[in-house]
Amino acid sequence: PVRAREVGASNFSVVIPVFNSSRYLASTIDAVVQVFEKSGWMLELILVNDGSSDSSWQVIVEKAETDRRIVGIDLLRNVGQQSAVLCGLSAATGDYVITMDDDLQTPVDQIEHLIQAASVGADVVYGKYEIKQAPFYRYLGSRFVRQLNKMIFHQPTDLEVTSFRLIRRDVVDRIVISGNPFPYIDGEILKHSGSATNTAVRHDSRQYGKSNYTYRRLLGLMATIMFSYSHLPLRAVSTVGVLGA
Repeated sequence: PVRAREVGASNFSVVIPVFNSSRYLASTIDAVVQVFEKSGWMLELILVNDGSSDSSWQVIVEKAETDRRIVGIDLLRNVGQQSAVLCGLSAATGDYVITMDDDLQTPVDQIEHLIQAASVGADVVYGKYEIKQAPFYRYLGSRFVRQLNKMIFHQPTDLEVTSFRLIRRDVVDRIVISGNPFPYIDGEILKHSGSATNTAVRHDSRQYGKSNYTYRRLLGLMATIMFSYSHLPLRAVSTVGVLGA
């Protein structure tokens, strides 16, 4: 049976992968802290600097020195969003872990919607964008990734996955110990959670620069899904080999 949880009384970890966002990172951090101070929820904010070439790490250090709730992790090089998020999940200690991007396209006040939706008993709550502000290639890429998720991870038809999510502690623990050297966070979530749901959230247009999530990174994500989590490429090569023989 599904039972409501006192989610609002729990400890929360917010994990944000950071890459070349020094211009607006301080605003992002301040906005997250304000949401939790206003609501009275306990916060641990984990910022993972994914090999930024700008002054993002200096911003993180300055904020962490003035607020003990802020934890900074500086990776030696750029390893990509998926691995950076996994690093943050490994360091998180909260009863629930919220992941989000550093660009403020998903306003931080929408965190409240995730927390409220989690009280119904779901293992994972994904923010579902009412209107997604993104380039056309991102729409096409998202549709292709969705089909891969359905095929490989049996993603429910009515579930939409995004990088704005709330994950229960026991699911986080299972993801962390899975040990995949090329992780895909949503795939790990679909593998290790019993129930996932959506809640509607707002998605604003980008105010600063361009997205770091280029079409090349999107292609890389697709390759990770297919080669790290699926037997389809091996089967295809085997079929071609048999036909060639």
